[in-house]
Amino acid sequence: MKIEENSVVTLHYILTDGSGNILDNTGAEDPFTYVHGRSRIFPDIRDALEGREQGETLRVIIPPERAFGNRDDSMVTVLPRKEFSGIYNLSPGMQLPVRNGDDVAMVRVLSVEGGNVTVDGNHPLAGETLVFDLTIDNVREAEEGDLYGIDAGFMGGPDHG
Repeated sequence: MKIEENSVVTLHYILTDGSGNILDNTGAEDPFTYVHGRSRIFPDIRDALEGREQGETLRVIIPPERAFGNRDDSMVTVLPRKEFSGIYNLSPGMQLPVRNGDDVAMVRVLSVEGGNVTVDGNHPLAGETLVFDLTIDNVREAEEGDLYGIDAGFMGGPDHG
């Protein structure tokens, strides 16, 4: 069966950056399953899988502007440590919600120095070329329960679908 709208697709992937560093993978025992056309995956992956069949392998390269965007240096900000009261083990690499008026955004802590905390509001993969090596394990027609029951995980940014 070919992958088309409402197909249940099970696949394995290895995600690397443009330099070949492994960022994520499904592992041998944990395939990624989704309903084609109904799940939040990058459009480039969705389009590349359309019409493919079980057993096929492919590579999809997604440039930053079609993935998590280019890095925006204006999203790196120094905030007073007091903005993070109640967080006693604040350290680089932590991801935290930060309120900006009525909005809440996730930021990544870059450094904690004295009374200041430098945070980055860019997605951790902003500016990265993403390389997906995909192997299609299974394709089947979706059943009624599949269309509402599979929470297929996440293979795309919040604006992708």
